[in-house]
Amino acid sequence: MKKAIILLAVSLSLLACTNKGSSESGAGDDFTQYVNPFIGTAFTGHTFPGATYPLGFMQPGPETGNYSWDYCSGYFYDDDRINGFSQNRLNGTGIVDLGDLLIQPFAGDAREDLSSTFNKNSEKATPGYYGVELTDNDVKVEVTTSPHVAFHRYTYNPQKEANVLADFQSGLVWSKDRAAIHVLDNEVNFEGDRIITGYTTRTEWVRRTYYFVIEFDKPILSKEMLKQRDPREKAPRYILNFDMNGDNVLNMKVAMSTTSIEGAKANLAAEVTHWDFDKVYADAKNEWNKYLSRVQVEGSQNDKVNFYTSLYHLYIQPNNIADVDGSYVGPNREVTK
Repeated sequence: MKKAIILLAVSLSLLACTNKGSSESGAGDDFTQYVNPFIGTAFTGHTFPGATYPLGFMQPGPETGNYSWDYCSGYFYDDDRINGFSQNRLNGTGIVDLGDLLIQPFAGDAREDLSSTFNKNSEKATPGYYGVELTDNDVKVEVTTSPHVAFHRYTYNPQKEANVLADFQSGLVWSKDRAAIHVLDNEVNFEGDRIITGYTTRTEWVRRTYYFVIEFDKPILSKEMLKQRDPREKAPRYILNFDMNGDNVLNMKVAMSTTSIEGAKANLAAEVTHWDFDKVYADAKNEWNKYLSRVQVEGSQNDKVNFYTSLYHLYIQPNNIADVDGSYVGPNREVTK
């Protein structure tokens, strides 16, 4: 730990005197190979292994727990169940918030508890990518991201129906009681059979409103609104069943905005107009290499992992919450440019 702190201090001092792009000697090097996103996810490091983009708005990834200080980032390395995949996180803060729009894919019949055990050996994380196999739910989950758009790829057991739990009430909170009351207002709209839009106003660390658009590459065949778990809840949960038409891969894009549904749609249209998961990941990886290559160090493999993982954590936040046109909601809760 002491070595990691020293390396991070060195990186901060060097950042001031290095060029923004890769130096000639480092051009083409893959610095993401030295980043281990699982560092800090045990005990109380409050980091997470989900997909990220440098200073981006979105951080899709797994949630293994909630309702306590231990889950400020929604993930604890030693847990053996995943509750779902939310779209954003705080990193290393020691405070609870975000964890918006929890999505949990599952194959076959619905169960009362759709959390799933997972194959720990299948869990992979690198800058811009996270993947895991959900054992109980019989789905391989992969996520990547652009600055404003989380991209999910679900590979189902082809012998079973493809379903998704969309939980609009969920969010990272301090206690189980807060889970029922942190949402103050919510709207969910189904626009055709592939798009869901809406907004949520919630309060935990701060009061805020986020707007979203969710788009699938397959049509929703049916939807079922689940019963409230608590009468104080303000947002719904849906089970969505999909017409896979012989395919077993479902892709989903989630764009968010602080300004409006139109802002979320504009972010989606500007950044990810296609359904090529690998391209989005490649773009994120390339951007991470631009940032990580600003500082090049010599040392052992462990030294490089400590150094570049620290540098990686440095560039996860602060998050640029402005839309692609520069609009954002500031502390006065007004749209600003």
